[in-house]
Amino acid sequence: MVHLDRSGKVQSTIPKPVKSKNLSETPTVLPENCFAGTMLDEELLVKVTEHAERVTLELPQDYQAQLDIREIFTPQKTLLINGTAHSHKQHNNDENKENVDGNSSSTNNNTNSISSPSNHTALPQHEPYGLIILNQDIDILPELFRKLWEKCHVRICADGGGNRLYEFDRSYVPDYIIGDFDSLRPEVAQHYASMGTVVIRQKTQLSSDLSKALSVMKLTFLNLLKDNYIDTTKENNGIEIFDGIHKLDEKHEADFLEKVPNFKVICLNGIGGRFDQTVQSIAHLYYDWLNVPSPTSNCGTCDPKMIFVTGSDIIIKVPKGPFYLKYDAEIKDKVLLNCGLLPLGNPTTVVKTVGFKWDVVDWETSVPKGRVSSSNRFSNTNGCYINVKEDLILNIEMNYEQLLHII
Repeated sequence: MVHLDRSGKVQSTIPKPVKSKNLSETPTVLPENCFAGTMLDEELLVKVTEHAERVTLELPQDYQAQLDIREIFTPQKTLLINGTAHSHKQHNNDENKENVDGNSSSTNNNTNSISSPSNHTALPQHEPYGLIILNQDIDILPELFRKLWEKCHVRICADGGGNRLYEFDRSYVPDYIIGDFDSLRPEVAQHYASMGTVVIRQKTQLSSDLSKALSVMKLTFLNLLKDNYIDTTKENNGIEIFDGIHKLDEKHEADFLEKVPNFKVICLNGIGGRFDQTVQSIAHLYYDWLNVPSPTSNCGTCDPKMIFVTGSDIIIKVPKGPFYLKYDAEIKDKVLLNCGLLPLGNPTTVVKTVGFKWDVVDWETSVPKGRVSSSNRFSNTNGCYINVKEDLILNIEMNYEQLLHII
């Protein structure tokens, strides 16, 4: 765990133990290969526990929110389309292809689509997933992309994300492309429209392309958009061209919160590249409707519903209160690398962590005060526990090659 002092200088990675009358005289019981110490700060003492690289700890059981890392990447065996089971076609990544400009490329441009959009997708009874592709190069492994694609029940390109998908592998056909179209190339829009994709332009500059895509996702999860509002015989597929999709979203907001309390949205990329776009993406994690507690929650919190997946990390918002990040020993040993607890919304206090290489108790974390945890690691073999007073961002560096071997 890296700690910065007020001057911005890096302090010792492992704080030296110090004695203080403020600490309990009762000795702390620790597993083997651990030691307890404290970090002396100008304003407070922080209890730090260092663990070995691999330990098995007993985690607190008071959590209400959780996220299963393996579950994020495990595809559904079938999708329900028009009420019938539908399996995705396999595709050949070794064929010679051409990219959008006619140049040879290793990208799969097979015109036989893996998944053609349907007129109606009957969402499953269990938790629905949506995939949103943003306007950055798709730099994850092709096989991992396929698993995410097959995991999700609706796939949406946000503006220039359509270009990125086309360049990556044009045999994947999204259900929707939406944005102000300052980035989407006309020939890409025309190609996907001919394959059945619903292309919707929204001119408003008061929301991001990701926000527009989220509105499409919500209406699709309600089975409303294609059934009630899309009209392919009309201009812009029947959607008012300025901000019609947001107006429809607002109209059905209460229905969505009531009828779709549990869902997940995977955002591909959006973190990295231009810094302003990265901050914009992170801001979406704090949307109110993404943080409405499940009806079964009794602590006013909810599981993370939006997950950013980049070429190196996954990024989520950890809700306030006790939270359990679920993973097994195989995921811990082969997949999980560095991580950071980042107070990007508000300063907060980490009440307690259990399962990191460096666990803390009652640690105040704040960007303005220079107290940010980065380069931590996971040590516990059966998940980790995080209890914070306010939401914070967690990034997890992933070994995707190893992940593909075990899911």
